[in-house]
Amino acid sequence: MQSCIHSTTPSVHPNVFTTRFLSRLAERDEPPTAGEADVAGPWRVEPVPVEGFGLFRIGESLDRGFAPVAVFP
Repeated sequence: MQSCIHSTTPSVHPNVFTTRFLSRLAERDEPPTAGEADVAGPWRVEPVPVEGFGLFRIGESLDRGFAPVAVFP
């Protein structure tokens, strides 16, 4: 018994989207809420010697070598 293998699918699948579609998609702006993720909490305040108080993301601190996101007098 002989087996016959006919592959109709290429071994390397091309992207299903056209180049034109992908380039137009890349031109779009981020949604208005995309920037909110960067400033979402939780935050913590830690004293910064000589400068005042620093705002840090949870898990970050001066002791661990992180710079504050903002410093307040």
